[in-house]
Amino acid sequence: MTNTTRMSQTSVHPTLLPKTGALEEPLSQMLYAARWLGMLLVLGVHASAAFINFNALRPETTPLFIAAWRFTVNYAYGRQAVIGFFVMSGFLVGGPVLARLKSQKSFLRAYFVHRMVRIYMVVIPAIALTFAFDTIGRTVFPPDYGVYAAFDGHYDLRYIVTNLLNLQGVIATHYGSNGPLWSVGYEFWYYMVFPLFLAPLIALLDQKRGSILAALATLFCLAISLRQIWFPFGLTLWALGAWVSVPKQPRVTSTRDAFGLFLFGTVLLGVLFNNDVYHAHPWVQYISDTGSALLFANLILTMRFSDGPHWRLLDWHGHKTLAGFTFTLYAIHNPTLMLLRATTTAVLGADWIEGAAAPIQWAAFGVAVSLTILLAYALSRFTERKVDAVRRWASAMLDKIWPTSDARNILPGTH
Repeated sequence: MTNTTRMSQTSVHPTLLPKTGALEEPLSQMLYAARWLGMLLVLGVHASAAFINFNALRPETTPLFIAAWRFTVNYAYGRQAVIGFFVMSGFLVGGPVLARLKSQKSFLRAYFVHRMVRIYMVVIPAIALTFAFDTIGRTVFPPDYGVYAAFDGHYDLRYIVTNLLNLQGVIATHYGSNGPLWSVGYEFWYYMVFPLFLAPLIALLDQKRGSILAALATLFCLAISLRQIWFPFGLTLWALGAWVSVPKQPRVTSTRDAFGLFLFGTVLLGVLFNNDVYHAHPWVQYISDTGSALLFANLILTMRFSDGPHWRLLDWHGHKTLAGFTFTLYAIHNPTLMLLRATTTAVLGADWIEGAAAPIQWAAFGVAVSLTILLAYALSRFTERKVDAVRRWASAMLDKIWPTSDARNILPGTH
């Protein structure tokens, strides 16, 4: 799988919300639900590939449950979930930037502190865990017990440095078995360049400095585009999410109609652009990604203006709890699954994976997914749960080193 076709879970978190206040409850609940359901789908896709052998199945003898699973929990829909994460991230992070452009209060300094802390509170532990789990897996177990051979060439320690700089997927490869971490690299740099592109429009920055910042951001993106084209394309989808915060009225006023259009379009795109089509014609990903982004952006836009009736499923407050550790789950799930796959083979023997979607495989799948979720939840108590506290500490330290009263500060901020 190439960098541009791996699935991801972006760091979607409502910070620096517009002056109008917090997100309306139904929209907020919908985004929470989309985050954890999308992450569950991505986890299911990767865990199925590691623990379920579908290759020996024959279409005429495939049970209905397995056929439905393969139709739903597959790469095509997993990729659509990832595109949704990009749109959500643009809406929650880029949208407030657009709302602050004319503000007479500084915000860039706080913005960059918030984004850096949000990313690195999860990325640093995730890279450390990947190193530990992959080292254990490659040292303790024979190569054929897991799938570590598929990641040969990714264990150069220099990749740890490039991953810490969030260059994985952008101009470097990922470290070890943590292929899904590529999207965090994209997300990080979208965070960095988006407000710089808009610097000339920021009320508190003079035009000269704003133009210099915008030029630097443009040169950076052009340089990356010479290496790979998905970076500017993904930025466009991310910016679409930011734009959704701008319109004064929705294109589709009924939430039922918007959700129906989203559901129908999502299924249609998954049928038209399935795994075989992706492999035969990789360029179609741009069509599918654009369609997925537009459908989800339209749903968010409609929900922005909806005042009811709403789906009762959105009343469940568990959506926020489950969404609260999805970034950590995304960042650690693949190396965790790889180690559990190797451990499963050591316990059950090499033949357990030979059957066609055998019961033992589904049992191993269930155990592996459950352990991965539990580990992510436990780790999130020291990562995502601590983000706000670390932000306050980082802001205080920055104020001491670089006081905001300095008139020469081109990235002023308030707290």
